[in-house]
Amino acid sequence: MFVVTAKMSRKGIAALLAAVLVTVAVICVTVFVRGSVGGYRGDEAMTSAQLKNLTAAATEEERQNFLAYYGWQTDGVPREFYEVTLPKKFDRVYENYNDLQKSQGFDLTRWRGKTVMKYSYRITNYEGCDGEVYATLLVYKNRVIGGDVASAALDGFMHGFAKPVAGGTASTGTEPESELS
Repeated sequence: MFVVTAKMSRKGIAALLAAVLVTVAVICVTVFVRGSVGGYRGDEAMTSAQLKNLTAAATEEERQNFLAYYGWQTDGVPREFYEVTLPKKFDRVYENYNDLQKSQGFDLTRWRGKTVMKYSYRITNYEGCDGEVYATLLVYKNRVIGGDVASAALDGFMHGFAKPVAGGTASTGTEPESELS
């Protein structure tokens, strides 16, 4: 066993304490600025309270607010809503779909084997697509736990909640939504 002793003056102790406080402050600022608290969009930091408010989905108003956060407008009522039981073991389709969820800050792994509500809304302001586009929310215990935006066309698309970058739809390589019902 080694024992190390050091003598420090009061000025030395004060300097060490100041250095530790500055380091902690820098770490806190970095976490806040970089958004590692859990922002969905990636361009904004989000506190835990804001995240909790955003994912609230107990009422129709809360679900509409969630979609509005991403800039989506709907006709105000879900086209369909029903319970879906997520499988305990994800197959390739669910693994691909969960990769999409992870890319937008969600992860369905925690809810394997759970029964969730699935709400689908027709989006009325999707630019650059002639067909119908739907936003799907997966809700567990009144919280959004995942979902997507997808075209209803056979050769359609599916992407996360964020709007696609200027002039196109996002392709994720995921299976069509109908595979997940």
